[in-house]
Amino acid sequence: MEKLVVYNQSSSGGAFVAAKLHAKCLSVGHEVIFLHPNVISFSDFGLISFVYHFELLFITKLNRLLRMLFYRKEFGGSFSYLHWKSIGLYLILKKLGVSIVNIHWQGVGIIGFRFSQKFRVIHTLHDEYILTGGCHYTLGCQQYSNCQACTQTRSLIGKMIVRLGRKRITDYVQNVDFHVLSKWLETKARSLYQSNRVFRIPNPVSEFTGRLPVKDLKFIVIVSSREPRKGVNWFNSIIREIDNLSILQIGPGTENFPFGLGPLDHESTLNYLARTRYLIFPSYFENLSNVIQEALALGTFVICRPTGGNVDLIKDGVNGYFFTSSTELLEILTKINQLDITDKRTHILLDNSIETVTRTWGLHV
Repeated sequence: MEKLVVYNQSSSGGAFVAAKLHAKCLSVGHEVIFLHPNVISFSDFGLISFVYHFELLFITKLNRLLRMLFYRKEFGGSFSYLHWKSIGLYLILKKLGVSIVNIHWQGVGIIGFRFSQKFRVIHTLHDEYILTGGCHYTLGCQQYSNCQACTQTRSLIGKMIVRLGRKRITDYVQNVDFHVLSKWLETKARSLYQSNRVFRIPNPVSEFTGRLPVKDLKFIVIVSSREPRKGVNWFNSIIREIDNLSILQIGPGTENFPFGLGPLDHESTLNYLARTRYLIFPSYFENLSNVIQEALALGTFVICRPTGGNVDLIKDGVNGYFFTSSTELLEILTKINQLDITDKRTHILLDNSIETVTRTWGLHV
């Protein structure tokens, strides 16, 4: 049985959850090792672990400095100036004796590895980081194909660093297979890298008719971070315009509002989702949101923007509603608040997603 590593640079968040799910799917036909910073320890890898963690710390700090010097925060997206070929990661992979490396979403300071031609590389994309050479989301930018006039940097030096990073990443992905989580990313990947193999992982949400949990809450809002792209500030600016409507808010930046709970752990968030009829998801852009999938799994309608992977999951008027402006969102909430809708179709997520993905994954690894 071929040995495969699923590697995720983060140890938390939606991409980490997706990486764990994919590792479980791949274990059907491969000997799978799930690798992330928290499991790379001295007891398992000796001095190699120090090399890896030093590189990870160094690139994170350096990238943060470059962001502070050159990044224009008003654009609201994350940005990675650097692509670091980690010797430590390469040595770890060699020690494990793997032949296939499935790299998941890369955080600030994209970490690759030296001599990647020694392995078969699959890169699972959760956003545009790799495709655009460092821009987390292009936010309407049309310059990412050459980065000659990057609007997210302040100076000529910043633009030079962007172009260098773009070139290094373009060279890195020449022989990489892309696994993508939405039609949006499939289209983007095929347009930018025509020679690369692109496989869109099947939509994991599988419909069924079943009993709904008790729905004693009407509306909740969930935001995963304070990053402007997630929409917490935008939503809080319009919530005051809604009369006689109690909306429970969960996530960073919500704790200072009358119905705000602040950040909660994953299990507590799921408990609230199960009790709620409507989830309002204010994020400006998502690839394939875990929160939306979990809401559907719990029979909760989703109110979100028709962008990215959201259109793969939501059928407008069937299991959710789309809005494109604050006016449209206010109209939807007002209409819902005047009705009492209890008969909704529901979905189940985890077991069906593993079964669905496993059926087709073997053809693309």
